[in-house]
Amino acid sequence: MSEYCEYMWCDSARGRSSLARSIYEDGGRFDKRDKKLAIKTVRSILRQMPDVDLEHCTDEYITRFLLARKYRTEQAAALIAAYQAQITHRQDIFGNLTARDPALQRALRAGIPGVLPARDRKGRCVLVILASQWDPIAVPALSVQRAIFLVLEILIQDPRNQQSGFVAVVDWSGFSLRQGGALGAAALRNLIAALRGRFPARFKAIHFLSAPL
Repeated sequence: MSEYCEYMWCDSARGRSSLARSIYEDGGRFDKRDKKLAIKTVRSILRQMPDVDLEHCTDEYITRFLLARKYRTEQAAALIAAYQAQITHRQDIFGNLTARDPALQRALRAGIPGVLPARDRKGRCVLVILASQWDPIAVPALSVQRAIFLVLEILIQDPRNQQSGFVAVVDWSGFSLRQGGALGAAALRNLIAALRGRFPARFKAIHFLSAPL
C-alpha cells in the first residue's frame, strides 16, 4: 500500500500572525472572541484584493478557510482568493455543480467517490474511490472530477471535517488498461492542480491500494 501523509497542499508558513501562533502553538486554547478576530482580520485582508467576491464571504464561509489553514489569517485569505479564481476560470469543473447532472448521478451511484459512514480513529472523514467501478463510457473522466468536488463541497460545510481533515483511500484493484487509457495522466494532473492550494480541504493522508505500476 502506498501512502502520502499530511497532504495539506499549502505553502510554507511564512508570515504567521500572532493569532495563529496563540491558537495552534499554545495548545489550541481560544474562545469565540479569538475566532471573531480572525474572521475580521481575514475580511480586512480580502478588502484589499480587488478580484475577491466579498458577498460570499460570510462568517461561516471564511471559517471554512480558516480551519483549512489552521487559523493562519493570511493563508486563509490567500486560499479564498485562489479558490474563487479557480471557480471562475474552471467552469468545466465547477460550473452548475449539482447532483442533478446525470453523469454525476451515475458516478455517485458507482461510489466515485464514496464516504464511509464512520470516521477513522482520529476523527477524520474517509473518502473511498473504487477505481474498478468506473465506466468511462457512462461517466467521462471530467465527470469523475466534478463528482469528487461536489462531494467535497458538501463535506467542507461540516466544521468537524475541516478541523480533523480528510483521508482518501483509492482502490485500484481490478482497474483495467481500457480504464487507464480513458483516464489519462491529464485528468489526474487537473485534479491535483484543482486541489493544491486552491481548495479548502486538508487531506491528512492518501492511501493507494493495489496501485498500478
